[in-house]
Amino acid sequence: MNDKNEFKPKYVEFAEKLKEQILTGQWQVGEKLPTVSELISTTDYSQPTIQHAMQILVREGLVIRSRKSGTVVADWQSRGHIVPHNIYIRAPELELVKKHPYAWFVTDSITKGIISDNHGHRLKILTLNELISEFVRDDQPKAYFSLDGKLGKIGMFIKNFPYILNCRATSLFQTVNSVNYDAIISSYLTVMYLICELGHRDIAMVWGGVQKNYIDSLAGYRMALNVAKIPFRQELVFSSGGGGIEESGYQTAEDLLNSGKKFSAVFVDTDPKAVGVLQCFADKGIKVPEDVSVIGMDNVSGLSDIAGLTTLKKPFGEMGKTMLALLEKRIKNNYADVNSEMFYGTIIKRNTCAPLKSH
Repeated sequence: MNDKNEFKPKYVEFAEKLKEQILTGQWQVGEKLPTVSELISTTDYSQPTIQHAMQILVREGLVIRSRKSGTVVADWQSRGHIVPHNIYIRAPELELVKKHPYAWFVTDSITKGIISDNHGHRLKILTLNELISEFVRDDQPKAYFSLDGKLGKIGMFIKNFPYILNCRATSLFQTVNSVNYDAIISSYLTVMYLICELGHRDIAMVWGGVQKNYIDSLAGYRMALNVAKIPFRQELVFSSGGGGIEESGYQTAEDLLNSGKKFSAVFVDTDPKAVGVLQCFADKGIKVPEDVSVIGMDNVSGLSDIAGLTTLKKPFGEMGKTMLALLEKRIKNNYADVNSEMFYGTIIKRNTCAPLKSH
């Protein structure tokens, strides 16, 4: 999950270098930067690259350019910029990644969102033990992201610097200092798409079971049925026993088919399981979406799109960007609490759902 720069334009790369030098105090407010000619002679960048980089710094309020004075460092602190911090992000343990690859997808998506909007901060993605070791010896300004909505052992170390929590399940909602994903409403929207837009009423559900991050999905499913005045049928709800991988979806789809229950659509609470459901249906000669519609929740890059899966996109990248914005707001305001933000999913229409009349 490193921030790789090999695909960045040269002018963006050079602008970021100058930006870091300004924000870390290597160039002071009012100090004149080298001319374009001087930079050409002392760097590997061309004149167009340097000019484009300077334009970025001007737009961000970090420098002021004039023919008379040249390029001068602006009073950027009064323009809303903040001094870069050491920002820690807890990486999932290797054992967790192997057992729950979905957790890795969520963490990776949020972290990429943070990285994409980073403003010169020094991001450190570490395991729990590495984090504790860093906190003990780090005397620089610092901040912390919790991507699982918990502080745990880290709590005792973060009394003197700001943090932001990510709470993925609605049941873990925090009113301040957190970015939340409303899994109940997002699941509700997913099932309502099947009901209202496609006309399905016999909707089976494949879910992970009675864990916190899956319970909200079942609640949203039941809410949609209730609003549409469709009786809830327990016999159409099939648990994968907590598994979030393709094999779990495949096995649960077999259980669904073997039950002999009538259904025209299947709502699956994670995309890896949904792909497993699709594989099972294909092996059993069931055509999707001609015979049955299948919809998932996640939009996992490189999985959902390749499978052509209709799904609900969870906005984890956008949540990461918001986490950074809220953290910076806390830093600017002497670590004062900030109001939490709530996010919802959006339907991505692909090839696995069709109106009921086409069945």
